[in-house]
Amino acid sequence: MRVSDPPVPTPAHVVLEDRVIGRVGPLDRGPIVVAVAGIHGNEPAGVRALERVHRHLQTVQSDLQGEVVCLRGNLRGLWAKRRFLERDLNRMWTEERVRRLEEAHDRGGTLPAGDELARDRAEWKELRELHAELAPYLRRASRERPLHLLDLHTASAASVPFGLIGDTLRNRGFVRGLAIPILLGLEERLEGSLLEAIGGRGHLTLGVEGGQHDDPAAIDCIESAVWVALENANVLDSGEESRRKVARSRRYLTTIAHDQPGLLEVRYRHGLRSGDGFAMHPGYTNFARVERGQPLGRDVRGEVNSPQDARILLPLYQGLGDDGFFLGRPISWHQDALLLLARRIGLDRFLGLWPGLHRVRDGRAVGFADHEVLVAEPGVDSFLRDELLPSLGYRRARRQDGRWWFARRPEWPREDR
Repeated sequence: MRVSDPPVPTPAHVVLEDRVIGRVGPLDRGPIVVAVAGIHGNEPAGVRALERVHRHLQTVQSDLQGEVVCLRGNLRGLWAKRRFLERDLNRMWTEERVRRLEEAHDRGGTLPAGDELARDRAEWKELRELHAELAPYLRRASRERPLHLLDLHTASAASVPFGLIGDTLRNRGFVRGLAIPILLGLEERLEGSLLEAIGGRGHLTLGVEGGQHDDPAAIDCIESAVWVALENANVLDSGEESRRKVARSRRYLTTIAHDQPGLLEVRYRHGLRSGDGFAMHPGYTNFARVERGQPLGRDVRGEVNSPQDARILLPLYQGLGDDGFFLGRPISWHQDALLLLARRIGLDRFLGLWPGLHRVRDGRAVGFADHEVLVAEPGVDSFLRDELLPSLGYRRARRQDGRWWFARRPEWPREDR
């Protein structure tokens, strides 16, 4: 973790904003959309965008075809205008913690004495409180009432808006026509993110990066992406005003992002540790081309160079954070269409016949519960490991005991498979 300032306590007299911006739509039918903004406290643009969306939805709520819930993420961080006070709330949603929170929820909210989740500290409180808001919708979701989670962000570098999804066929359908670049494989590289926690259970998820933190246009970009997502989730009413909002939103996003690649996959993450002293060189923006060996920043060991020709993603220009930058590469629509076809007709079921590759029924031993898991023995073909498996959705990878374990998100929650 890279921390430049001491933690900021929340004074007892401070009155925080309500976590719930609003809830509209039928409670007993239709899809469910839960939108979370401000899980990083220095990113209020998503909150402002959800407030706008909710104001309109209130005027048509009797005609909505599903339920829409808008939430603020890190209330204490938003109050302090800081990414976080002590810990990054968007790195705390590990599989084990979520399981313990669910067990506590079943017991009426009681956590065992000494459990870290019971700590009376800033982000631990936020984690408990936000999970308590999400839990009823996770339990209510079904094939008839699919859950869609939106996680809304801004970035420290200049950027066009873009989306990020877990690589499932259902998520691909959810973002169709969103009109902004879509990143595959980013959230699978972020241990403990909210999107990974919910998407790893088989629910539909979409992360939106709306632009730079202090750019007023970021609010418009996020609002536009939310309108298109609500349309794709089939929750909106059929009224003329809602249709106009969706059409305007698509045109707006298309205009802003027209010269960017439509689909990219993340190939590299430059993670940071305490004491690295990492600083990006100035001037990098999201999606800028970089070449192998190009200096991107410095740390205590010297220059940090790009390990490959790529597009740079989310370069870090703020004091807090443990991701220095990511590197991605565009995917052609033709290549992607062929790979999606292979998945839809089930050709990937035969991967277990590849020499040195086999399926396992339970990936919990390496933290891949509920996922489809393949294990590659030492010496397996590098093309299979580095290219083919990620392209077929196996984008989570972990090495243990000399073998590589690859995991792909489930298409549906366990109870609906």
